[in-house]
Amino acid sequence: MLSALDVRQALYLRSKFDFLAQFDLPIEENTASGVLNFYYKLLPSLNGEAREVAARNALRELQKKVPNSALRERITLEIAKSDLRNGIPDRSKVLRETELRDSLENALAVSDAAYGANLVTGSWPHVSRGSALKYFFQNHDHLLRGKRILHFSPEEELREWIQSIRSDASIEYMTSNIVGDDVDTNQDLTNITLKTQFHVIICHRVLEHVLDDATAMSELFRVLVPGGVLSVSVPQSMQLAKTCEWEIPDETHHGHVRHYGADFKDRLTNAGFRVIDERWLLDQAEDRLKENNAFPLRMYLAYKPF
Repeated sequence: MLSALDVRQALYLRSKFDFLAQFDLPIEENTASGVLNFYYKLLPSLNGEAREVAARNALRELQKKVPNSALRERITLEIAKSDLRNGIPDRSKVLRETELRDSLENALAVSDAAYGANLVTGSWPHVSRGSALKYFFQNHDHLLRGKRILHFSPEEELREWIQSIRSDASIEYMTSNIVGDDVDTNQDLTNITLKTQFHVIICHRVLEHVLDDATAMSELFRVLVPGGVLSVSVPQSMQLAKTCEWEIPDETHHGHVRHYGADFKDRLTNAGFRVIDERWLLDQAEDRLKENNAFPLRMYLAYKPF
């Protein structure tokens, strides 16, 4: 599965960047991983948005090797400065103890104002995405009852709750991940082998790992039946009009290859979906969210038209 994915990713990058195409390297299952790593090393010279990621990755590697604790702390600050420059202030909070405090606090406030909730300026201990999604679907179970559901990279809290109600709610439930035997099927989002059959797809915090997210969205659209809905969210800075396309995995961001801006909704629309901003979690009182180990998660319901 992973070798085939490497082939698709390498072919995607070669088709996107003419400079890479001039290298006549065979892209096959036994060579694609090496070619892909070669492309990743070249991309910062071709794509300006990848340069900060390359710097963060290099800083992280340096941090692993130096014995000096003061230098390691300095490297942490430099990574945070890079995130702040990229418009991702929630990953830069260590700068509160530096001369950049005022700039950081302003960026955090701007981020939350655009996001629609005090996500990064507030305090959200003991919460999880799985609990937030469980809380949402417990209060919107009509979306799931009597439906055939496909759940990508399943959050444990949500999976356990759906499995507990699947019989009473007449739910057919399938889980998937790119690899692993703890799910029902291993699927690559850019090459889903399942037929059109699902009423609901749940896919949160996955697309930021997929190089060719346009193809992934098209595949998600394809396997939904008409009238079906995709429940989706991504790491997203709403104060950024445009998504940052890094193209190379950011090892300081769990391997993300991009950071989405406010245009994420447009990307879903371009794939054919009718998209609704689902603000329910954003609008809940803070105490109610925390009682349910939830937080104000910005998410979307993307419908496949009839």
